[in-house]
Amino acid sequence: MFDNSLSLNETTDDSNQSFFGIGSHLWLNHQYLIRSIGYPVAVIIIAANPIVFEIISSYVRTAESLKNRLSLTRQYSFAFIFGGKRDALNASNALRMAHQKIKYTIDGVSYSPGEPDLMLWVFSALYYTSKKMNELLLTNIPFNEKTYEEYKILAQLYGISKQHLPYTMEDFEQYWNKALSERLVVTDACKAFVHSKFQLSIIDMLLTSKRANPIRFIFKPIDRLIRLFFIFLLPQQIADAFDLHLSAQQRLMMKYIFKGIRAIHHILPKQLTVENKIRRLLT
Repeated sequence: MFDNSLSLNETTDDSNQSFFGIGSHLWLNHQYLIRSIGYPVAVIIIAANPIVFEIISSYVRTAESLKNRLSLTRQYSFAFIFGGKRDALNASNALRMAHQKIKYTIDGVSYSPGEPDLMLWVFSALYYTSKKMNELLLTNIPFNEKTYEEYKILAQLYGISKQHLPYTMEDFEQYWNKALSERLVVTDACKAFVHSKFQLSIIDMLLTSKRANPIRFIFKPIDRLIRLFFIFLLPQQIADAFDLHLSAQQRLMMKYIFKGIRAIHHILPKQLTVENKIRRLLT
């Protein structure tokens, strides 16, 4: 396991070795494709921060831009977790440079996605969804204090300084609960943005609208189910803030669905950790 007390940039002696490696929590967790459903959930949570929402909504306006953003986030995670140390650090620098190009002004104040508090909120949403997926689906993969140390390394690769991260899992829970209870500011524009994304069909995320039209009706039940998935995974405070609610019957149904997926998740499709997928970020 990589020593989190060291600077990430001081660990490139064996550039072919991952920061985490086979058998680590992150390697085991992220090998399952189904956990990718956590990324759209994270986007909903992230949007509850008004500054982050203003930045994201300025360039994520269409199904295509949302698909590209989710794909890019997944690719970065892929490089950080499965890539060698040098590849992971190169991807980290590429992400940092991409963030530096994005500037946004709100009420005369300039903001950048790379600011520590904003980055911590974004990463916390990703961490929460990973933890939630473990609780619901991947229960055979440990999630503990050692796991949290791995996520702290991942956070640094995303560009958050070690000093800005909650030190322990308990510290994170305190930060997260306080943020959910005190810092949520969901405007009407933010609600409209999230609800509009809920209206997108999964087929629109896979194909152009023109190609999707002939088979759109087939995906309506799937779209409804995925909507329930997303709401079920959200923290209750976030769901309430966006006026997203499930009935008792829907919650019970989702529990049984997750129970069924949990029973078969070990045979579900896995990521292919091939070098060319990581290299896409570096060329």
